[in-house]
Amino acid sequence: MIRTESATAATAIPGLPPVPILGWRGNMLRFFRDPLTYLKQSQRTYGNVVAFAHGGNGNLLATVEDCPGTVFAFGEANNQAILTKTDVFQSSPMSSTQLGHAPTTRLLSGIFSMNGTKHRQQRRLMMPAFHKKRIEGYLTDMAAMTELLLTRWQPGSQTDFHQDMMELTLQIACKTLFGVDILHGDQNIGAMIQNWIKSNLNPLIMARVDLPGTPYRRFTRLSTELDSAMRAILDRKRASGVDEGDVLSMLIQSRDENGEQMTEDELVGQANILFFAGHETTANTLTWTIFLLACHPEIYTKVLEELDTKLGGATPTIDQLASLELLDRVIKESMRILPPVPFLLRVAMEDTDLGGYRIGRGSEVIYSPFITHHSPDLYPEPERFNPDRWLTIDPSPYAYIPFGAGLRMCIGAPFALMEAKLVLAMMLQRYRLTLADTKVDREVMITMSPKGGMRVLVQPQDKRPIDAPPAIQGTIRELVELP
Repeated sequence: MIRTESATAATAIPGLPPVPILGWRGNMLRFFRDPLTYLKQSQRTYGNVVAFAHGGNGNLLATVEDCPGTVFAFGEANNQAILTKTDVFQSSPMSSTQLGHAPTTRLLSGIFSMNGTKHRQQRRLMMPAFHKKRIEGYLTDMAAMTELLLTRWQPGSQTDFHQDMMELTLQIACKTLFGVDILHGDQNIGAMIQNWIKSNLNPLIMARVDLPGTPYRRFTRLSTELDSAMRAILDRKRASGVDEGDVLSMLIQSRDENGEQMTEDELVGQANILFFAGHETTANTLTWTIFLLACHPEIYTKVLEELDTKLGGATPTIDQLASLELLDRVIKESMRILPPVPFLLRVAMEDTDLGGYRIGRGSEVIYSPFITHHSPDLYPEPERFNPDRWLTIDPSPYAYIPFGAGLRMCIGAPFALMEAKLVLAMMLQRYRLTLADTKVDREVMITMSPKGGMRVLVQPQDKRPIDAPPAIQGTIRELVELP
């Protein structure tokens, strides 16, 4: 936990007033009910530096004692300040590690919550596992698992596409990260991590009531079980003494320039956080991309023409993936308009200036890829799905941030993009995926997904022009311009 010795409430920063009677805790309820609306309203009303609750607040998201207040920082310039001044704006997990439980602490100690020298050393150790040639080596496994899913689909039926993508990316993550094949009898370490993450998001665990049936007891039990399973995988890989081709095998063998390697605790934490970062976010990207294509038939048809011309029905090679320029723009635009992680957190480690305001030490600073990506100054008609905008624009690294930027840019970004491109190319060539008239609501926790899933009609790919777009209702219309 970060201890702030001098915490100064940022009373001068404008922001939404505290809710009557409930105070800033009422603002917190409003924020968690609909974070994107709260962010949009704050930026529209008060500008690019906004107090979460005018006058300050207590701990909202981070592990900070005596937090003077949470501040929203919007826009390209503020993104650059936050993402380049890594000594001032440091990372902190959105869940406390002070739960009195060693396995939990290990599982939460991944690269995303590390800072300074420790972060740089761990990132150097992880880089070989995400080298271009190493990532390309995962293509065969990704394609094989995608093929199994496509074989399972029945033409003429409906499927929950989001759930299918969650299962597919789960299988890919388990195989490429851990070398575990959950489809053929191996322990489903991915399902264990999923259950652990869901339990971790329950705020009642912070009460630390260690009695049978309580959220804290369930969470610590899941932490112990997951920690043991991770260690068993590590023991097996060490006993084999060979690089089995997965990320964890590489991390076990990796050494830095001083000959140092990751400790077992570090391996457990890094593997756990890499799974989360590389599983659900990719599933959401795939789901939102199919949704956007289904709602824009002309673009959908052009993507099919590109796939037919360059692949002719075949599974793409790594070189062919690079040639799919329109599909690349479609994915890029999907991640702009519906970024998988719509907001992120840093903590100010000292009193500092940001966007013309003084930010007190210990302040939580939230920046938002979603708000940045929907800025009309950066992206004209920002709610319009227009992949061809990428033919004429070249935003700075701080204006397009689905994977962050700078020294802390997501290490697995090339992996995730290759996976998304491959899966979409294979699916769209095999099947005609469409939506019926339906309601689609967004759900924002750490990531943004369709609430209740997304039903998609699966039909053989007959290459006919796509029919008229579906009539979509729901809160997704607040984020995307739809027919």
